[in-house]
Amino acid sequence: KNIKLSIIVALLFVFALYFIGNTYARYSGDYNGTSSLSIAEWAVKLDGKSGEEAKNFTLGFEIENNSEYVVNNKLAPAGKAVAGVNVGLEGTEVAVDVIVETGDDFESKLTELGLSEEEVKFSVKQSSSSLTAEGTGSSEDPFVIKLQQGAQFGQEDVFKVEITVQWDNQEKNNSTDTQAGEKHQTLNLPVKVTVRQHIEAGAGA
Repeated sequence: KNIKLSIIVALLFVFALYFIGNTYARYSGDYNGTSSLSIAEWAVKLDGKSGEEAKNFTLGFEIENNSEYVVNNKLAPAGKAVAGVNVGLEGTEVAVDVIVETGDDFESKLTELGLSEEEVKFSVKQSSSSLTAEGTGSSEDPFVIKLQQGAQFGQEDVFKVEITVQWDNQEKNNSTDTQAGEKHQTLNLPVKVTVRQHIEAGAGA
């Protein structure tokens, strides 16, 4: 009798497992797919050059002064020099920031001549171009150039920046100014231009 009971219990247990297994069975399949995402293009040029060729550039300053008082193409107190930088954006598919500032050695180059940033002042502004920008061009407030209606920049989209170096005439600096003139040297001033993708604050966080 006990053997029969054991067999019946075992059969019921197997039946229960079979029933539970079928209750939770379902159709199932794993499917692998692919997707493609187009990467926005970056095609910035500086004065017509791109990539490594644009990493080192030379600015051609034009010195503005009265030729009756200072020899042409020579900078002296009360004079200023102006240069331009053209940032070509044709083909670029993101908004950009443009920063134009003095290079790391700017102050030391002035010091070599006994001058300071208080006397020789560096400034930038947006020049006439097909593009308009927000900002002042500094690292804290870069020029921001946005896309027009979500379209990539075209051939005519060249952002122009005017760079000015102004040698202020201050009576208190007459002595150091004179010493700078007596050294008969060239003032080589480093300028750094940074162009980067513009990303709104908090985006991508």
